Amino acid sequence: MADNMKNDPSVIKIRGMPYEATAMEVCRFFRDCEIVGGPNGIYFCLNEKGLPTGEAFIEMETQTDIDKALEKHKEMMGKRYIEVFESRLSVMDKMKKGGDRGDRSDRDRSPRERFGRSSSGERDG
Repeated sequence: MADNMKNDPSVIKIRGMPYEATAMEVCRFFRDCEIVGGPNGIYFCLNEKGLPTGEAFIEMETQTDIDKALEKHKEMMGKRYIEVFESRLSVMDKMKKGGDRGDRSDRDRSPRERFGRSSSGERDG
C-alpha cells in the first residue's frame, strides 16, 4: 500500500466553503499547514456553469500537514463549517479535467471515515 500512496499521493479535499471564498482565505484557514505553491496549490471545483461548488482540493507539503489539515474538520470559515477529507492526487486531477462533477469518490474520507466510523453509525454505500 505504501507504493500505491507514492504513485497516488494524498491531498486534502474540502467541502462547504462559502462560494465567494478566495485562495487567501483558504490559506488562512489552513495557516498551520504548508500548502504546495501557497494559494496556487488550491484547486477550486466549478459546476457545469463555471460557478464555484464550495469544494476545493489542496496539495499539502507533507503527511504531517495533511494530518493537521484533517484536524480542522468541521471548523468554521465565516458562518460555514468546512468538511475536510483526505483524497488522492488522481481524484484531484480528474476533477481538474472536468470529470465526475459533484460525485464523491470513495477515496475521499473524513477523519471519522478513515477510522471506520461515521457520525450516524451507518456506512456510506
